[in-house]
Amino acid sequence: MTDEEQLLSRFTFNGERIGWLGVEREFFLTALDNEMPVPESPRFIEAVHDPVMWTYELSACQVEHRTPPCGNLALLADAIATGQTQGESLTASIGLRLTIREVGPADMPLDIYPHEPRYRKIAKRLPQPVLSAACRVTGTHVHYGVESFAHGIRVLNLLAQHLDEFIIMGDSSNGERIRLYKEMATRWQPVHIESPEHFASIMLAEARAQNSVDVFNPRNCWHLIRFSKHGTVEVRAFGMTRDLERTIAWAARVKEIADAA
Repeated sequence: MTDEEQLLSRFTFNGERIGWLGVEREFFLTALDNEMPVPESPRFIEAVHDPVMWTYELSACQVEHRTPPCGNLALLADAIATGQTQGESLTASIGLRLTIREVGPADMPLDIYPHEPRYRKIAKRLPQPVLSAACRVTGTHVHYGVESFAHGIRVLNLLAQHLDEFIIMGDSSNGERIRLYKEMATRWQPVHIESPEHFASIMLAEARAQNSVDVFNPRNCWHLIRFSKHGTVEVRAFGMTRDLERTIAWAARVKEIADAA
């Protein structure tokens, strides 16, 4: 098996979920009496005990909620609202708050989630300003289900043409979030993909440039629009908002464009 074939084998597709949507939302954990993020994600993850819907991030001050794949926007809205309610209830029970804030303060803690070796290795080689940028940003990631690499390439290339639109409509920080994201991920710009092999060659080159310990890990790609290993095209250009209707509008726009691919 070639390196390209080995990388491509890490991605799976589900033909029964073409056009389905999923959303990931990143939250800060803060104390009850102030807005300063606190590195309490290990305690949250242990308390919530739901590794499918809730997971950790690089920063120990953040957690992420993930909806299940949803066949329509109404189901997606319900999953987002239910997850946020669950998270807020859980954090209150352990003396914390689940906080929606697109950009964390410059003096926030830079503790890394301690139980993920990959994160420790990433953090170890990052200059302090880059690590700070990585810890300070949160976002909303919209996933669109595709049936194959061929279908996904069409979707990705089409969505990439609308990246500037997504950035503008998803901005709640006067451009600060996207500035920090680009500081964190210099290879943020989606690349026009010609074929699965072309995609694999780009991924491998970027992983090697990052000195990745696992060049075949699909998560090595930091493009604002990318393939995920779950058989989706993922748009990472949106920030965070408490406004559910706005979040659904982002997902609806992604679907409207991707459905035409």
